[in-house]
Amino acid sequence: MALIIFSRLLDPLEYGIMAMATVISNFALIIRDLGTGAAVIQRKVISNDLLSSIFWLNIIMGLLVMVAIIICAPLLSEFFKESKLCNVLLLLSVTFPLASAAIVHQANLEREFQFAKVCSIEIASSLISFLIGIVCAIKNYGVYSLVALTISQAMISTLGMWFASKWRPQFKVNWSEIQEVYSFSGNLTLFNMVNYFSRNSDGIIIGRFFSSAILGAYSLAYRIMLFPVQSLTSVISRSLYPVISRMQDDVNSINHVYMRTLAFISTLTLPLMMGLWSIRNEFVMEILGAKWISVVGILSWLAPTGYIQSLVSTTGTILMACGRANILFYLGVAAAVLQVSAFLIGAQFNITTLSMLYFYSNLINSFIAMYFVMKCINGSLMILIKKLVPSIVSTGVMLIYVKIILKIKEIWLWSDLVTLIVSILGGMTIYTFIYIVFFKQSIRENFPSTLSTKIIKS
Repeated sequence: MALIIFSRLLDPLEYGIMAMATVISNFALIIRDLGTGAAVIQRKVISNDLLSSIFWLNIIMGLLVMVAIIICAPLLSEFFKESKLCNVLLLLSVTFPLASAAIVHQANLEREFQFAKVCSIEIASSLISFLIGIVCAIKNYGVYSLVALTISQAMISTLGMWFASKWRPQFKVNWSEIQEVYSFSGNLTLFNMVNYFSRNSDGIIIGRFFSSAILGAYSLAYRIMLFPVQSLTSVISRSLYPVISRMQDDVNSINHVYMRTLAFISTLTLPLMMGLWSIRNEFVMEILGAKWISVVGILSWLAPTGYIQSLVSTTGTILMACGRANILFYLGVAAAVLQVSAFLIGAQFNITTLSMLYFYSNLINSFIAMYFVMKCINGSLMILIKKLVPSIVSTGVMLIYVKIILKIKEIWLWSDLVTLIVSILGGMTIYTFIYIVFFKQSIRENFPSTLSTKIIKS
């Protein structure tokens, strides 16, 4: 909803400036965290001295990152040839020490399975900051409305984590304690840095070789693509991580849980992203508006990429929980080589070609990543594919229905809005019907027990 409202209030140029700033801030986030949050969750036993040491290390890194961004802001603005970027970066720099103060508190809550509290805080901070951003956008603050949203979200989230967690830091740093987690967090940080370049090199390359408006259109399409990853897969992965960490010595149990998780994710994300792919033109014109017409061609490749990433983004959770951050690093290098190569080649043509090559690089990377994860948990790619068959078949039938609706639209001259409504409602109904009627066994095996019972009985 926030994405749609901001797309109506802001233009592609303003989105492009914020996308440039996001490229910088995403890298700074890696330096600020150093993988310490994940290390706190992964450890079976953890001392208060270690928690306090990690807390102060994060605070120091947050302040250093803020200073570094303040110093580099003019140079980065020159690199991207965008004068407004300097002030945006200066304002965003304050979020790093703010967010650093909550890393250990949030990790502690997740380690103790307090997901309801974490979720409530994130929803509240997102909602309040969204309202602040909307007010600023209505008052014509342009890109600074997105800056206000980001700063307020960091502030509210940090306050919420401190309020929800009973843990408080002591005023001491024990370097020997920090060295205990360095082998894990060090490998994870290296992976995050490599992963940064594979995930953000598109923003750097597009910002450098194309206009801010084109980067804005790509950024919006990319955020739509990330919807299933951020709203579903990331939530499941965060819930899964402490659970898998506790059973890291039982490979068969991890394999069973992971296969069920992937099948469940696919059941939700495959129809969502392929449905979006099939009605991308109507979605953009009716929901986002005509000024975003260039998003249509980009979505034709990023929508199916979103499905691939909804599955592959879980691999890091499994490897970290099993203590195999070294493998995660090497997989990150492979992904970076594939994706950066795709962006550099695509930049020689146009934004749609770049998006197409990004899709193929993700497709190749998905087989590589899943192969190594399956080796770690004694799994099989063939068994995984069988687990995904119900969602693939049901989605295929749904796409045939949507194709028929689009043909009817041409004959009867339906509006984009009518086509959108009929496609979504009918597509959801057909997908659900096919899945429940023909794949009840999959529901029993892969859905949460309470949910599967309700679905089958209905």
